[in-house]
Amino acid sequence: MLKKYQSLFSICLVVMLFIIVGAAGCTPQEPAVQEPGGNGDEQQPVQQTEEKVVLKAVSFLEQTTREGQWFMKVIDAIHEEMGDKIEIDYLGGPDVIPGYEQVEALDKNTVDFIQMSFAWLQDRYPEAELAAVIADLSPAEQRSRGLNDFLNEGITASNTDAYFLGMCGLGYPITFYTTFEVSKIEDLKGKQARISPLHQIAAESLGMETMTTSPTEMYSSVERKIVDGYFWPAYISDYGLEEVTTCRLYPAFGGSDASLLINKTVWNSMSKELQEELQKTIDKALDNYYNIDVAEEVAKEEALLEANGIKTVVLPDDYREIQIDGYRQKAIQDLGARGEEFFDRFVK
Repeated sequence: MLKKYQSLFSICLVVMLFIIVGAAGCTPQEPAVQEPGGNGDEQQPVQQTEEKVVLKAVSFLEQTTREGQWFMKVIDAIHEEMGDKIEIDYLGGPDVIPGYEQVEALDKNTVDFIQMSFAWLQDRYPEAELAAVIADLSPAEQRSRGLNDFLNEGITASNTDAYFLGMCGLGYPITFYTTFEVSKIEDLKGKQARISPLHQIAAESLGMETMTTSPTEMYSSVERKIVDGYFWPAYISDYGLEEVTTCRLYPAFGGSDASLLINKTVWNSMSKELQEELQKTIDKALDNYYNIDVAEEVAKEEALLEANGIKTVVLPDDYREIQIDGYRQKAIQDLGARGEEFFDRFVK
């Protein structure tokens, strides 16, 4: 009997041994670690790259104007400096979307990037009217005084989906050009002035009537004597106005308010690094245009105005101060302390 139990025990041990060995052979093994410098057959990690951002862009001005041209230089700089990351799809000027509709298009993200006048922001953003009196500061001076931050604070408060990226002066203040002779401030009272909405305060401060037209309609309104003069902050020869102008009046004020805005939702979707690179690229392009191109363009314009016999009439300083004071009073009335801060920081 004992031998029988010993035989059964031996058989059980053998069976258990086979089970254990078989199970061990089926256990998954840890993969062999490939040391650096191996045979190169191992799978390399996939490089994660940020997808290129494509921005649909429009301008409130035609490409043929000097203001429109600096926008194209900004676009060229973006493509040259960071074309592997951002592409600007320039759709066109006011022929594609009228200037007064471009802020709405930006806010709705129909377009992503625009060159526009603050005139078209006035119904959303009360501080926009002050853009007219920003001194003709260089883009670098604007940034050092905190203009970008100041304007973005106001745009954000207006619940407009936009972000301000920069503004470029053109070497000229906002100037009133006439079709009649002027010798004193009183000669302007009752005259009809073509304006942008930003210039209404200036004209009314001088006792003039106003009519708003697009830039492309200035020539016909002057030639047909519908208006007696016009305010303009840039090169009048872009519209052929040197042919129908008699005088320009100094001392003038402010400067061009042509500015760059991007849809804020699109801006916020970019990485911090991409935002910084885009801002630096735009800053550099605006600095280059202002410091290099503007002096040359102003010299050409001055020669053309002289050749066409346009007189520069220098009126008493009161002429400028009357206009500036009109904006100051309106700013303090509408904006209080923030309006006063604006004049302290950005108006010469």
